[in-house]
Amino acid sequence: VDADGDGFGSTTQQTVCTANPNVAPAGFSLDNTDCDDTNAANHEGYPFYVDADGDGFGSTTQQTVCTANPNVAPAGFSLDNTDCDDTNAANHEGY
Repeated sequence: VDADGDGFGSTTQQTVCTANPNVAPAGFSLDNTDCDDTNAANHEGYPFYVDADGDGFGSTTQQTVCTANPNVAPAGFSLDNTDCDDTNAANHEGY
């Protein structure tokens, strides 16, 4: 199923009657790689670092997040893992 029409299918499978099994009918896809089938801009997961204290510096904990741009960290995440204390926004550099 491809609910958002981006050409990437969700993990939901459905059998459909079609003349050509190599061409997906509208609303369907031949793959199941869409991590967010409600938003056509998001279809792939990228690794980010958890930023629990919201200071813009990430911890060493990495998590895959479904988002449109791998170069822009979503809220609660960071592109780097340089935060030495992710429980306190005032502390982020080790000395």
